[in-house]
Amino acid sequence: MCYRYTLDKKYLKRAEEVASFILDHPTLSADGIPFWDFDHPDIPYTYKDVSAAGIYASALQRLSGLTTDDAKSARYRASAERMILSMIRNYKAVEDVPFLLDHSVGDLPQASEVDVPINYADYYFMESLYLYRLTK
Repeated sequence: MCYRYTLDKKYLKRAEEVASFILDHPTLSADGIPFWDFDHPDIPYTYKDVSAAGIYASALQRLSGLTTDDAKSARYRASAERMILSMIRNYKAVEDVPFLLDHSVGDLPQASEVDVPINYADYYFMESLYLYRLTK
């Protein structure tokens, strides 16, 4: 967003570095849903964080439209799509709760909002769906 509003290339460069960190991290799961902590010693036997996936999917789609590198743009779009489809297929909330997604982590060290639905996960999921629709 900083690059979008300022056109200062240092912000685009930093956003691309962050995207590379996320997408190239060895603990990012095959379904694209990150663990609550990239470096937690209990991976893969710890919680995944759907709220982070929603934020990443939205940000990657926005970044795909801002980068000048076609290969990076395609990678960002494909990664966002993988995350979105995974959230739809594997992380839906149960029918009796007023949320779309389940399995988010707010603050595991404080035992707060652990493996539960969180409103901002739904917000960024919906935003990522909207952005995904715009690129199709």
